[in-house]
Amino acid sequence: MFPRTRVCDMAVPLSHLDLEPGNPDNPGRALADFFRLEHGKVVEHWDVIQEIPLESANPNGMF
Repeated sequence: MFPRTRVCDMAVPLSHLDLEPGNPDNPGRALADFFRLEHGKVVEHWDVIQEIPLESANPNGMF
């Protein structure tokens, strides 16, 4: 008989927050939130927030 093992349950919402729509001098922020769930409840939370640069290092941009 093999034990049943679950590494983790994760939810990862991502978003682009535009604080001043239409303002080319403030393109906003990129955000990612990571939640680890156990039995349907949040037991850990991590987040990453990064300013979106005015000029991209490549033609693709962040979004």
